[in-house]
Amino acid sequence: MIRSRIPFAAACAGTLLSGCLYHPAYERPALPVPQNWSAGQPAGAPAANNWWQEFKDPRLLQLLDQATASSPDLQIAADRVLLARDALKGARSHEYPSLSINALPPDPVYTQALAINNGRQLDLDTNLYAVSLDASYELDFWGRVSNSVKAAKSDYQASVFDAGTAAIGLRSEIARAYFDVRELDEEIALSAQRNALVGERLRLARLRQAAGRIGAAPVLEAELAERDAQAQAAALQTLRSETVNALAVLIGVNPESLDIAPAPLRTTVTAPMPPQGLPSAMLERRPDIRAAEAHLIAAHAEIEVARAEMFPQVSLTAKYGFVAESVHALVFKSSSIVGAGPIVSYSMFDGGRLSAQSDASKRRYDLLLAEYRKSIYAGFADVEKSLLSYQSASADEARWAGARDLQGAQLQRLNQSLTAGRLSRLELIAAQQQALDVELAAARSYRDRLDSMVALYQALGGGWDPATLTLPADAPAEKPGDAPATGPAAADNAVAPTTP
Repeated sequence: MIRSRIPFAAACAGTLLSGCLYHPAYERPALPVPQNWSAGQPAGAPAANNWWQEFKDPRLLQLLDQATASSPDLQIAADRVLLARDALKGARSHEYPSLSINALPPDPVYTQALAINNGRQLDLDTNLYAVSLDASYELDFWGRVSNSVKAAKSDYQASVFDAGTAAIGLRSEIARAYFDVRELDEEIALSAQRNALVGERLRLARLRQAAGRIGAAPVLEAELAERDAQAQAAALQTLRSETVNALAVLIGVNPESLDIAPAPLRTTVTAPMPPQGLPSAMLERRPDIRAAEAHLIAAHAEIEVARAEMFPQVSLTAKYGFVAESVHALVFKSSSIVGAGPIVSYSMFDGGRLSAQSDASKRRYDLLLAEYRKSIYAGFADVEKSLLSYQSASADEARWAGARDLQGAQLQRLNQSLTAGRLSRLELIAAQQQALDVELAAARSYRDRLDSMVALYQALGGGWDPATLTLPADAPAEKPGDAPATGPAAADNAVAPTTP
């Protein structure tokens, strides 16, 4: 009667354990994703991976290619990818049997301790040498090994996504810094024209003073204006040098080796149509969001690892070796030893360590779930902000374009009046200075529009592809299925486990 209950008890125990380990297949956490942007949908094409080519500036393309080869930021990201890949290789090693060679010299203290049984001395030889080849293989009943591999694989994919985030950020910073340099080139050119005008104004003021038509105050005012213009011109040159130096740091070259010839922004860089992208597509394109989800999947797998640690661990072991009374006899007069069998280990008492590990893994999952949600909301906010910035910059540019047209017509009339003798040269100089102010504002608004477009490309997740990730030539090979895709995340993992 007792024997008949044993299979039934074993079946009940198996059912209970399988229920404790059951978890549903991974499903992306439900989040309220809007259908459109509140700031309006751009009319351009979807964000391309090579969006920087849309600006049609060969020098910008050269700088970006140079950064791909020499940027420290990209090198750091690539090294982190390799670290994660090595961790994945380490996790996969537990899927295979382990093999080791063990040698045991005589140990009188150890042997004597083994020879005592309930106070009775046993007849054991304390002078045996042994050498053996030991093999062991863990039977992954509870999924500890497979979930460890799953967690390492997700962390590896997250590192690839992090490298994509670094690549997008680097290209965006380089593009904005390059636009700043080109816009400063326009400011420097306008500053040179302003210096010529204030110099002409000072010359005319001195002539009038010499003729007795004005006093010293207007001349002093013109001298101060000239000095202020010269100081502004020097400050612009300094700012350009600093911006080029910052650009060199981003690219990964010495500042003195980076030479960017002056060129005006508005005739060098073409402003393309702004990119478009739906909120749902942004979840797949932005690598920072994909990295947050990959870490979330890894955290769930670690929950299953912590759960499996609470169950008995079963391993198959085998031993083959030799024993003898001396090292020399191990070669010529040894006796062979052979053994094989299972080993079951179970922690009866650990002071709550395993339970704490399980609780901590669940808390980490909850933490990463909150970070995943936050990354999505932050991504939505980035796109909305970029759209609003683009609209504001475009409106400013249109206003200043209208002001340029009005100022050009006004200068044409003033030149005609000057030719007819109805206008003084000083009055024309004042109007020309106003025209330079309008040109300066127009150049800055154009740069702001370019910056907002770069920010929009970045917010939509354009400019990355795992296939283009540059790794060292001696990097270990990647197994099929390890490389992340730019499409939806694979649903072969699990979310928060259910409590049995």
